[in-house]
Amino acid sequence: MSKSKVHLRVILASAALIVLIAAYAAVPKRAHVNAPTSLPSMEWAKQFEASLDLKTALPNESDVEAASEYARYYWLSDDDAKPTIIASYQKARPQNILESMGLVSLEKSKTAQGIYLGAPAYEWFDGGCSIITLKIDHRTQTILSAQCNGFA
Repeated sequence: MSKSKVHLRVILASAALIVLIAAYAAVPKRAHVNAPTSLPSMEWAKQFEASLDLKTALPNESDVEAASEYARYYWLSDDDAKPTIIASYQKARPQNILESMGLVSLEKSKTAQGIYLGAPAYEWFDGGCSIITLKIDHRTQTILSAQCNGFA
């Protein structure tokens, strides 16, 4: 076979591969049945919390308090294989720490005990069980994972 025919076959194979990749990228991904399309509702959060026992969800943690003692944030995760809600439970931070970080007005806006729809405005990476993160199956309201933050 001549060099020109081999070269032509390589070019055609490359073009075919590019077309296949482009076609695959254009195919819509399969949507989840009953997948949430927006934030969980306040009703969803209240229903979830009605049967929630954080001490059962985190049996090896001694400093877990009742859910009502935390500011509770709920939002839709967009990176899991199934419709998942992320919940962040946060205890209020001491005022002097917040002032030194310039977060006082932010802290006062949404950290009173209660339910909030949407992710918190900032994220803490320490705090032990003063910060709890839950992953929840949206449909069944089953806790997929529960963890307290570490300590800095």
